[in-house]
Order: sequence, then C-alpha cells, then structure tokens
Amino acid sequence: MPAPACQALLLLLLAAAPVAAEQSWYLLLLGGKRAGTQMETVRSNPDGTLRTELLLRMVVSRFGRDFAVTQRQTWTEGRFLLSVESETELNQEVTFLSARPQGDDLLVRDRRGSGSSERVLSRAGPLLGPRGAVEALRAAFAEGPGGSGSPRELSLRQFSPETGNVHELRLRLLGDGELADSLGGLHRGQRVDLESSAAPGVNTVAVYDQHGELEYSLTRVGVAVEVLRSEAGTVAGEAAAEAAGSTSDLERFEVASLSIPVRWPARLRGPGGVPRLGSLRALAVRFSGPALQELERAALAAQAELGGPAVRREGQALVLELTAPPPAPVWPEAALTGPQAGPAGAEWTGD
Repeated sequence: MPAPACQALLLLLLAAAPVAAEQSWYLLLLGGKRAGTQMETVRSNPDGTLRTELLLRMVVSRFGRDFAVTQRQTWTEGRFLLSVESETELNQEVTFLSARPQGDDLLVRDRRGSGSSERVLSRAGPLLGPRGAVEALRAAFAEGPGGSGSPRELSLRQFSPETGNVHELRLRLLGDGELADSLGGLHRGQRVDLESSAAPGVNTVAVYDQHGELEYSLTRVGVAVEVLRSEAGTVAGEAAAEAAGSTSDLERFEVASLSIPVRWPARLRGPGGVPRLGSLRALAVRFSGPALQELERAALAAQAELGGPAVRREGQALVLELTAPPPAPVWPEAALTGPQAGPAGAEWTGD
C-alpha cells in the first residue's frame, strides 16, 4: 500500500476510534449493609457523542426470599439526551424500556414478555443525560457560591428509566463539606442537597468532587440508601461474585416493610341500628418469618402514631388486628330514588 494511502487509513482509524473508556465503581448500601454494586463506563462515539453504560446489581431479602435485581442502561448524549435504553431483570423476569426525543416530545417504548406499549411524553425543554448533569455541576462548582455567599441553586430536567417519566431535579450547592458513611468512611468535597419531583419531600445529601462526579450520597426513605464511590477491585470482585451466584460477601438487607390495602365494604345499619348480617367487622393478618422483630417494631410505631392496628404476638408469629370503621347511618328512602338509584330493592354498598 502506498505511504499516503497508508497514512490516510491510519488517520481515518484514529478519528473513528473512541477514546479510552473511563470507569467509575460504586457500592450500594441499604440500612448500612452492602447490598449491591454499580459500574459506570463512559466512552466517546466516533460521531462525537458520548455513550454511558451503567450496570447495577443488587440483592435484597423479603421475608426470607432473595430478590436479585440487575439493571443495564445505555445513555447516548450530545449536548442533550439523544437516547436511553434500559434492561431490568428481577429474579429472571426481564423488562425493556427505551426513550428518545421525537420533535418536542419524548417517545417511550416498554416491553415485557410478549407485550409492548408505546407512549409520548411532553417535555418542556431539553433533557440532560448523566454526563450532561456532571458537566452542569462542574460548571456550577467553578462559578462558586451565589450572591452574598448564599447557596447556589441549580435545576435539571432528566428522564428516569425507573419511573418512565421526566422529572425535575433541584440542587442546592452548599460549598466545601464532608459526610461520613455508615461503614466509617469520610467523604470530602462539594456538598449538595438534592430533591427530585419524582419523590417530593425526600431529600438526598451528597458529596461531589470538583469535576461533578459523585463521591457519596445518602437518601432516607424509611431506610438509609447510600451510594459511595469505591476502588475498582472491591466492586469488581463483588460484582463478579454476584454474577456467579456466590454472594456471601454481599449482606442481605431484609425488607421488613409491607403494605396491605384493606377496602372495607359499606356496613349499613339494619333494624334496631345493629350492623346488617354478613357485614365484615374485623380482619386479623398473621405474619411469620425472619423479619418479625423489624415488622413488630414498625407496627408498634404505627399503632402509637395512628392508633392502630392492634399488635400482638402469637408464639413465633405476629398478628395485626384491623377493625372496620363504624357502621354507616341508615340512608333515607328518598336518597335511594331518582336518576342515580339502582333497581328496586338493590342494596347500596359504597366504599
């Protein structure tokens, strides 16, 4: 091959080759226990866009049963978000989600098993991907605090594959600071408080480095959720063990919270003002399992705050007793006539 042609081919290959991948590793803590890992890989595409790959693995236990979560996300960004693809596997059940701008809107596609759906989300302005958010933070840190030394505030709009919606992220930049994690580590850098419109009232405290990269974050949502930057070897070893099904080094976080909605049927007073025969008056829910102590503590706290349900131990089980609200008053005959009345003799049930 002639030298000029060889040189041209070499230049073409160099121009098309992505820059070396940059990787970051994180540990995920739930309630102070190491429950998962996350790896982030950033590459430059030949067209100048950025490709960010996120791999998250987490295992939690609920009443003695393990739930393994693996999530893979691929973000493509120019100045703003161009596309995101997400694959989530929960105990071998896989769901797919993709999103990309379509004019002024965002086209979202979901797929689970043989079923799929497509929807359009309206968006007021461009959306940032993970690297766009990092750049926005880096620029804000470089500007320093706001006027009179007050915290600088920053607002970002992002798409969340977890919720499938667009959310606003509000940040307060507090300047130099530090936070300690539950493993005893101390993280110093730029202190930031965050709140997302996806979870109003839920505050995240975090520390970033000067370049806008996350060092540590803590979110309390009934339990402390921590994300901390770690050495590659630590996370890689735990991720490899998780992938191989050997997870003795990752502690199982026992999820003790449980919600059981109870919809009481209407209880009308019969003759003499007593509840009609067949009206549901009480319900007892019996629990057993390794998380009994945590469940009992949560139930007793709810009892103290809300006045119920009643809690009692029954051997190695926990019983919650729920009582129906008082019977509804008798409805006058006139109330059961007119255009909204049912057939003659029909019983009003309500909620």
